[in-house]
Amino acid sequence: MTRSHRPAPGEDQLKQLAETVNMLMALLEATNPELKEHSERVANYCAGFCEKYELLGEDEIEQLYFAALVHDIGLLPAIGKNKLKAGSRNADTLKTSPEHAVAGAEILTHQSCFKQILPIVRHHHETYDGSGTPDGLEGEDIPLGARLIAIFDCYDQMNVNGAKKMPAEAILEDIYARARSEFDPVLADKFVEFIDACGADAGGFSTKRAKATVKEAFTEILTRFKAGKIEAPVMPQVVTEVRSLISSNNSTAEDLAAVIEKEPVISLRLIAVANSPIYRGFQEIQSVRKAIPRLGMKETLNIVIAIANKSLYETKQVQFRNLMEQLWQHSLAAAYGAKLMAKELKFEDTERPFLIGLTHDIGKAVLLRAFAEVSDKKKLDLDAVLSSMQQAHVSVGAYLLKRWGFADEFIKVVMRHEIQEFEHDAHPDLILLHFVNHLTRNIGFSIHKNKTDLGELKSAALLNITPDKISEYEEKLKDLLSEVSHLF
Repeated sequence: MTRSHRPAPGEDQLKQLAETVNMLMALLEATNPELKEHSERVANYCAGFCEKYELLGEDEIEQLYFAALVHDIGLLPAIGKNKLKAGSRNADTLKTSPEHAVAGAEILTHQSCFKQILPIVRHHHETYDGSGTPDGLEGEDIPLGARLIAIFDCYDQMNVNGAKKMPAEAILEDIYARARSEFDPVLADKFVEFIDACGADAGGFSTKRAKATVKEAFTEILTRFKAGKIEAPVMPQVVTEVRSLISSNNSTAEDLAAVIEKEPVISLRLIAVANSPIYRGFQEIQSVRKAIPRLGMKETLNIVIAIANKSLYETKQVQFRNLMEQLWQHSLAAAYGAKLMAKELKFEDTERPFLIGLTHDIGKAVLLRAFAEVSDKKKLDLDAVLSSMQQAHVSVGAYLLKRWGFADEFIKVVMRHEIQEFEHDAHPDLILLHFVNHLTRNIGFSIHKNKTDLGELKSAALLNITPDKISEYEEKLKDLLSEVSHLF
């Protein structure tokens, strides 16, 4: 086998091809979902095979992937005329309608972006000995992509075909036996090796492709963000003024109230929080001026920042709203969890852990908002989005907090919150945040669904937290969040 050296298609051409194929796949899904799933598996197999054995260049693998996705598009007219029963796709039906390869090529001729993949679609029912259709091509006169689709098309039919599904060993033996007559013998040898080596992972090309695409997008966003081409969120003026007043020794609750009352939405939510079960006194509060003494000035600042930050977790893109809401709930849970435990563990400052918990993942919200705005994809690999966001969010968050005027020690804790090992002089706030981060996962307030044995965490040992205390913290935090999460 020799690697192809055909000229690579341009980026715009590949983009147009991808968009058009996506439309056809949507049509195929609406008409016959099983046929769409078959096409996706064959496309994954073919692309993964070429990638493993370096048969084609990167752009040519993309083209083959798209060709395999639409290789059976010629069956659509038969489905539409009820000649092929929708919802079924058995090997016998397909073998009696090889003309669909020609029909498929004819359908695709109407779009110039399909020009280079037309031969692959047209000839995927040719056989290596020249007895196939539609043109009786033989040997290496058959396009490489068509020879590959022929093998994996056959494999998928026998591997997925319901009651007629064959054992894996029998499938490989059957395909190997048909080499030199139907299939390219060199490719057939490699095919057996490929399936034996890769097993269930043999069809993972689309997942890798999606992850690579998402990672590239996040990398570009990060570069543009650092270059100032993406505008960083600005700390609301009310937060800046409240922080300035609290840092002044001469400020009073009246001064603070005068600033907050300029913002009606923040004022109303602050009053609602002050009247919530965790803060409620003997009388219901109806003004900011009475809310501040009940909450305390530092706690008022925390809540004002939380209310202001909530807007950073909003997006117009429907597909990202749920993820944004999960990010916000996690941040709020980390804030209240950190404050709860700081009090229990008798930290000198119980307000700073709240703010650290609230802002530690702010970089994720900023990145996801930017990604939502630039992404025009309707379907995304969520794992790929989360993985890329996880890698980049710390530096973005630290940059943002620095712009917002937070102290270096505060920022240092946020920057290091993903570490798993602690230095001997690690800041207590960092150790606490590490534990709380995992605690929120275990009670369901996180975008990460995997649970952790909290008792095995190094942070738990350093904080001297016993198993009984862990259960107690989990229950207390769940109760606390049920009382306050809806107020922001």
